[in-house]
Amino acid sequence: MPTHRRHPRLRPALAAAVLVALGLAAASFAATPVTTKKTTTAKTTTVKKTTTKSTAKVVTIDGKALFKANCGACHRLAGAGTSGHVGPNLDYETETSKTVVYLVTNGDGVMPGFGGTLTTAQILAVANFVATATTNR
Repeated sequence: MPTHRRHPRLRPALAAAVLVALGLAAASFAATPVTTKKTTTAKTTTVKKTTTKSTAKVVTIDGKALFKANCGACHRLAGAGTSGHVGPNLDYETETSKTVVYLVTNGDGVMPGFGGTLTTAQILAVANFVATATTNR
């Protein structure tokens, strides 16, 4: 005669709980933290990402070059050396980086949005460049 037996209905629940606990433990040991560091200057935005393989990848995005290529035909901005006349003269604008991100992403009036063309990092680089290059800061 056995001295102690567990209830048969508890075995699947206990087994499932053990499997979940083991899965969570394995996942926590397998994943290492991902570190992202952003450095912004007037001309470039540098993004440094450390992956789980401990390799570092540095991507530098030139906001000035992106502005010239995508915005300069319509906008005047002395810091970029552009002289467009369709859109506003950005030398006299006082928009924040947050507003510039919104406008570049979604567009406004006749200005097209670039959310489907530029990546988020590229839009941030353009916004940071415009915010630091304008004379009314």
